[in-house]
Order: sequence, then structure tokens, then C-alpha cells
Amino acid sequence: DANEYIISCEDNLKLRIDKSTGLFSSSEKTSGKTLFSGPFINLRTLGKEVIYSSHRVTDLCTDWKLVSLSVEKRGNTVEVSVKGSYIGNKNAEFKILIFPDGSITSDYSIDELPEEKIREIGVRYILENEFDSLGWKRKTYWSLYPTGHLSASEGKIPLYTSNNKIYRETPEKEWQ
Repeated sequence: DANEYIISCEDNLKLRIDKSTGLFSSSEKTSGKTLFSGPFINLRTLGKEVIYSSHRVTDLCTDWKLVSLSVEKRGNTVEVSVKGSYIGNKNAEFKILIFPDGSITSDYSIDELPEEKIREIGVRYILENEFDSLGWKRKTYWSLYPTGHLSASEGKIPLYTSNNKIYRETPEKEWQ
């Protein structure tokens, strides 16, 4: 359409990409539209010390400006290439593959990493609060992690649990 790309997936899922920003704007099923925004570079550094052992965290990638956007169908996938910049001329590029089932993969690059100590770096999406678990498959820094570790190459954890922590009692749930 004139203002957005609409990518139709299985099970009547539609992913919308805003042509003016190059970012996802929503996902839509027959049950309705939900917020789905991104991708964004998540680059945060250990900022100025506030008090002993406490620092402000500085978010370096704000105020996204689109430079170029291309969307191409390749076989049964859609490839999205987005280039843009954040405040301070930090150039970023995303390569996103959208599969028929609605799953996506995101590769990213960013120019000029800061000299400061990096606290967080990666890609992030904004989603509505309707999910009950988090799953991932990724390339890891190390080849081996303990079973159930959040840094493992793949895993799945629940976001919520019925086992609430009780003060001064041994937690019954997994540490993740």
C-alpha cells in the first residue's frame, strides 16, 4: 500500500512495515492488531557515576532516521534491508528475513562503537504484553553453557510463573 508494506504469512498473520521509518509498525491476525515495532539497536553504556558503585546507563541509539528501505520476496521468504542512523550519526543496518510462519531473523551492524564500557548491545523489538515465554536460537560467544543458562545458543523460558518468591524462603522456581 502507499504508506506501508504488508507481508502476509500463514494463519492470516500480517506484518506491517512503515515505509517512512523502515520499522515494523504492527502485527495483525483475525483477532486484531497488536503493537510490534522495531528493529532498534540496543546500545547502552555504563554512564556517569551517580554514587559509589552506581552509574547512569547511557542509551546511545535514539532518534532513528531512515536512509533506505528495500523489501524483496525471495522464494518463500521476504528479505527486508533497512539502513538508517541514530542521533550522533551512528549508522546502523538491519537484514531481516521473514518466514512463512511469521518467524523472523535479524542481523544487524552499527558503525563506531563507543570507547566507554558497553553494558548492553543487540537488537530489540517492542511487543505488546501478550506473550508467556521467550525462546531463542543464536550464535554464542562460548561453545558451552550450563543447561538452562540464558546465554546458551538456544532455549526457552516462561516469562511468568505461579511460584512467587517468598521472603526468607528457598525459591521453588528455576533461577532463570
